[in-house]
Amino acid sequence: MAHMIKRIQRCCLEVLCLIAFLLLLPGCVSTRFSAPADLALPPGGADLGAELCNGLLWVDVMIDGRGPYAFLIDTGAEITVIDTAVAHELFGESIRSAGLSRAQGASGRTARLDGWIRVAELSVGGMVARELDVIAMDLSRVADALGRPFDGVVGYPVFRDAVLVVDYPNQSAAALSHAAYDTLHGAPASIPLLGGSHPTVEIDLAGRSLHFLVDTGANTRFAVERLDDLTDGSNAPVVGRRRGVDGDSMSRAFRLDGIVELGPLRYQRPIIQSAEKGNTLGGRAFSDARIAFDQRRKLLFIEPRNDAVIHMPAIQMLDVLFEKLPDGWMPSTTITGTPIEAYGLHEDDRIIALDGISTAELLCTSFETFLTGKTNVTATVRRGTTTFDVQLDVRRELK
Repeated sequence: MAHMIKRIQRCCLEVLCLIAFLLLLPGCVSTRFSAPADLALPPGGADLGAELCNGLLWVDVMIDGRGPYAFLIDTGAEITVIDTAVAHELFGESIRSAGLSRAQGASGRTARLDGWIRVAELSVGGMVARELDVIAMDLSRVADALGRPFDGVVGYPVFRDAVLVVDYPNQSAAALSHAAYDTLHGAPASIPLLGGSHPTVEIDLAGRSLHFLVDTGANTRFAVERLDDLTDGSNAPVVGRRRGVDGDSMSRAFRLDGIVELGPLRYQRPIIQSAEKGNTLGGRAFSDARIAFDQRRKLLFIEPRNDAVIHMPAIQMLDVLFEKLPDGWMPSTTITGTPIEAYGLHEDDRIIALDGISTAELLCTSFETFLTGKTNVTATVRRGTTTFDVQLDVRRELK
């Protein structure tokens, strides 16, 4: 299984979305798309030049000396992916099919694969991966509140022979040799990684031992496939929508009583939301920590910024996905029966500002980040030639 994210041409806003895509391939095919034949790193490690945007790690990638291309570092991806349009730009018609045709998405529906390519050299910052097979796939269908071009995914196996360090508070990422990591970071707290080609950890939730995929390609916190095993269902209301390459689905959530521990991290009454397939621990769960993936030693190192208990903010959601267009944000899903409709907005309206800040300035600010701590927000709306303000109640506290 692999989590993948779509290339962005137009972007839609989704507060609690899983913007990952689960890709299921036959084992004999999946094996091919694993680690590079060689991974070169400077002695002190490679700064990957990452930018944290909407909780996701963006990097500039050079492919066979050409680029840069905008990729995401996605530890939930078992393979590396390149957008089909970019693949054709780089390799012409030499994409090989090798029997690949369909991938299964998180909801069980499928999306098309366009083949695979052997990349001689893929470089990110000072890291160079050589002789790497990647999947070509059309990533343009879905846009997820990112507002920027998106050309592919750097999969988890690329870092098999390195330690991948993701520092969320400082918004950076690096790839280090094991010796360099030990020299720079010593021996911080760690928990076992249970997966091979994907990082999985064990967490106790409400007396149940569950396995979670640690996924830097998901901008969520705790997402559980069998949510009703943890609650009777009545306490897990619908809080929004998520979008994948295989369609839209509804997201439910509830607060889990007590404290959940993940190594040195302690979460007070965390929000648990639904997942279509598998349990996921997204990047937002580590917003106050530096984490490091060590595939050789099968350890996830965790260095909290402080010892404070983590309190998750209230859910903020308007139950509508938005597209970021040049002239503002427009609903990209039906507003019928949603709070947006109750506020009198129409499906062809454009939101052009939030609390006086132009939406054009919110490229790397998700709705969730912008609304954290707020109970309401003023949305400036353009309808045809008319502009007006609407007060939106955006706080939804889960009991």
